[in-house]
Amino acid sequence: MLFLKILLLLKIVHCRYDENLLLTRLLDGYRLEFHKSTDCPLTEELGRTLFELDPLNEQAVPNSCVRYVEDGFAKYNSMVRPVANFSQALDVAMELTLLQIIELNERDQYLMTSMMYSFNWTDTYLTWRPSMNGGVDKIVIAPSKIWTPDILLYQRFRLGVNNSLIQDGFDSKFASNIECYSNGACLWLPPAIIQSSCEVDMTFFPFDTQECVMKFGSWSYTKNYLNIMINNPTNAIVGGGQKGEILIDPAQYIKSTEWEIVGKECMLSETLYECCPNYYQDITYKLKLKRYVFYPTLTLVLPCVMTAMLIVLTFVLPPDAGEKVGLNITILLAMVVFMDQLSQQTPPMPSSLPVIGQFFVASMIIIAVSMFSTIFCLKLHHTQGREARQMPKWVRFLLLDIMPIVLFIHPPPDPPVDLDEENAKQDLIEFSGNSEFYFIYKELKFISDRMREQDNDGSYEDEWKYAALVLDRACAWLFLGGLSISFLATICSAPGIFYSIESH
Repeated sequence: MLFLKILLLLKIVHCRYDENLLLTRLLDGYRLEFHKSTDCPLTEELGRTLFELDPLNEQAVPNSCVRYVEDGFAKYNSMVRPVANFSQALDVAMELTLLQIIELNERDQYLMTSMMYSFNWTDTYLTWRPSMNGGVDKIVIAPSKIWTPDILLYQRFRLGVNNSLIQDGFDSKFASNIECYSNGACLWLPPAIIQSSCEVDMTFFPFDTQECVMKFGSWSYTKNYLNIMINNPTNAIVGGGQKGEILIDPAQYIKSTEWEIVGKECMLSETLYECCPNYYQDITYKLKLKRYVFYPTLTLVLPCVMTAMLIVLTFVLPPDAGEKVGLNITILLAMVVFMDQLSQQTPPMPSSLPVIGQFFVASMIIIAVSMFSTIFCLKLHHTQGREARQMPKWVRFLLLDIMPIVLFIHPPPDPPVDLDEENAKQDLIEFSGNSEFYFIYKELKFISDRMREQDNDGSYEDEWKYAALVLDRACAWLFLGGLSISFLATICSAPGIFYSIESH
C-alpha cells in the first residue's frame, strides 16, 4: 500500500514536471525541428520534407527524428496573431450562453445579464507532440500569457456611484484560463456580467415586449486578419448573413421573475466603414423579452382602474351627505399618485405616452369634469327660496319628461297648481255687498294665498332636486361608460392579448 502511494506521488510530480517543461518549450523560445539521428529511419531530404508538411505526424516522422532546440525568435508573443502566414485570416468561432437576466432598467435603459462566452480558435504556436511531453495532450494557460481575440461588446458601459458612467473596464470578460490542446485548438469560456445599453419602448407598458441588441466585434482586426464565425450556426451561409442563437442551458439558467424570453437569435454582419478600406465583422445578438403582466397588473393597473371607477360613487352619494366634492378630490389625488409611480418606472418619451399613461390622463380628465358636474348638481339640489322658480319648459321636458324614462327613474313630482285669479275676483264680487263678510273673506283669502305660495315654492324646490337626481344618474352612467371605453381601448391595444407579438 505504501509502495502504491509512493508511485502515485511520483506520477503526480512527474506530470507537473512534464507540464512545466511543456509550457517552457511553448512560451520561452523553443521550437521543434527535424534532426537526423542514428535512430531515425528517414533520410535527410525525405525527413525534412515530411516534417515541413506536418510536424505533428508521428507516423510519418517518428520522435527519434525530431528534437527541441532553443530559438530566441520562437519565443511566444501574445501581441502577434498565431498564424503561420501573416496574410492568412485567423478563424474565431463565438457563442453566447445566457445564465440569468439580472435586470432590465427601463429608466436608465440598460440590460444587465449574466453570460458565458465561448471562443474557439487554432493557435499554430501552441502545438506539440504529447508522446514527447509525458503524454500531456491538454494544458491550461492564463489569457495574459497567450494571444486572445479582442472581441468586445460595442454597447458596453458601467454605472458607478449615483449612476455615473465609468469608462474604464470596457471589457467585461472574467480572465478565466484557456484550455489548449496538442493540435493547437484553444477553448476559452470566460463568464461575464454584461451591462449593455438597450433602447426601451414603453408604449404598451405593462403589456410590452422589449428587444435588446448586443453587438460584438473585433476592435482592431478586420475580416482579412480575423474571421469571426458563429459556433453552431442555424443556416449554411458562410460569412455575412450567417445566423445562430443564444444558448440557454436549462440546468444552469436562472429563470427571470419579470421577463419571458420570446426571441434569442443572432446574425453575423460585415460592414464597410468610411474610415477603413476593409470589412469589419460583428455578431448581433437580439434578445426579445416579454414582460410578465401578472405583478404590474395587480400592483398598478388594477388599483388604478378600481380607483377611477370610484368616481361613480360620487354621483350615487346623497347630496345632503356633504362629501361628494371631498370624495372627488380624493380620487383625483390618488390618480396623481399612480401617475407619479408610473413616471418613476418609465423613461421620458419625447413623442408618445405609454398606453397606461394615456388611460391615467383620460381618467384624470374624466374625474376633473365630473367634479364640475358634481358641483353643478349640488347647485341644482340646493336651489331654494327666491331662487326656486318655475324651470323653463325645455329644461323640464329634458330632465323631467325624457331622461327619467331613459334612466328608469321613478316619475317626477306633480307640477304646482297656479292661483285662479279670475275665481278670486268673482268671489270678491259676490261678497262685495256685505262689508263684514267681505273683510273676513279678505283675511282668509290672504292666508290661503300665502299658504298656496309656500306650497308652490316647495313644489318648485322638489322639481329642482329631482332634476339634480336625474342629472347625477345620467353623469354616473356617462362617466362609467367613458372609463370603461378608455380601459378597454388600453387593453385591446396591448400586443400579445388580442393579437400576436410578431404582428406588433
